[in-house]
Amino acid sequence: PGTGTTIDHLFVGASGVFVIDAGYYPDAEVVIERSGGRLSPGTETLVVGGRRRNDLVDAVRQQCADVTLGLADAGHDDVPVTPVLCFVEGHLPRRARQRRLGDVRLAGPTTLADEVGAHADHLRRLLRTLASVGVFAEESAGRFRLTPLAEVLGSDEPLVAMVCIMK
Repeated sequence: PGTGTTIDHLFVGASGVFVIDAGYYPDAEVVIERSGGRLSPGTETLVVGGRRRNDLVDAVRQQCADVTLGLADAGHDDVPVTPVLCFVEGHLPRRARQRRLGDVRLAGPTTLADEVGAHADHLRRLLRTLASVGVFAEESAGRFRLTPLAEVLGSDEPLVAMVCIMK
């Protein structure tokens, strides 16, 4: 509330809530630059396509703070909330431990299920089921896109989404 950030996706699983901020970065190299350490304070910088992008890290952390506050207001202050940055068509480090920037996890479409603790095959079956009723359209090699129905369901107008669900 009042922060100016929007949440792209929330994933609720057995291990908590994951706030997923997704961005399209075709062919961009995603790197975490680390400096300092041992005798001086260590710093980590997110670099995407050659540009420093710690603003992405700050934004997803703010989104997590908003979700944590909302959960606490509802009496669920014990639920862990984890920030995830998803880079669509970006090139991420291969090693999982290189895909962490402090508490922020970095993922791509092929590693997102692992990052949030979802079973990839179950997730794929769910997406295919939703595609069979017109919510998504499957393109190629397990890639899905939104349909006009999904865009309406994702609308900020709750009445519109409710009418679509009831039909």
